[in-house]
Amino acid sequence: MIWLDKLERRFGFLAIPGLIRIVIAFTALVWALMWLNPNFRFALDLDPARIRHGEVWRLVTYIFVPQTLSFWIVLALWFLWFIGEGLERAWGPFRLTLYFFVGMIGTTVAAFFFGSNFSNGMLIASLLHPFYSAGKNQMARLGFRRVLAARICVEFEFLSRRAHSSVRELSHIFRSRNCSSGHASP
Repeated sequence: MIWLDKLERRFGFLAIPGLIRIVIAFTALVWALMWLNPNFRFALDLDPARIRHGEVWRLVTYIFVPQTLSFWIVLALWFLWFIGEGLERAWGPFRLTLYFFVGMIGTTVAAFFFGSNFSNGMLIASLLHPFYSAGKNQMARLGFRRVLAARICVEFEFLSRRAHSSVRELSHIFRSRNCSSGHASP
């Protein structure tokens, strides 16, 4: 694309080589801090109301908030590293930086437009399509077994969270029935 080449010639110095590695490092740091204090997430989320009140760091820090507190984050960060490195090799640092920052701007605009807290999940997921388009043999190198294993891990995490919340809801229902019928709960 001619206009991307022109942009790269003019603003190429703004490229951030290893951008995805930086995002992964800060995400791992935020995960560790959230592990120590789960409420730390609320200081970094993309919250339009709080940004309007002067908490402008949220325009950037939401990128580093992990989607899970479990140890599955290792798999998610490895996959992000794999995709990010492949895109940087295929596109170069400038185009990946441009894509990522345009995605950040789009996420932020959507959060302000809808007045909702948005996460980095869709931005990270949006890297999959260009990765697949740019390097189809890299997906073949990843191997079907690894993709299947990753999918099983993600499904297991999802199902275990649903089961945990369902058990919590059932125990709440049984406790409320025992209290309302006059029986003491153990």
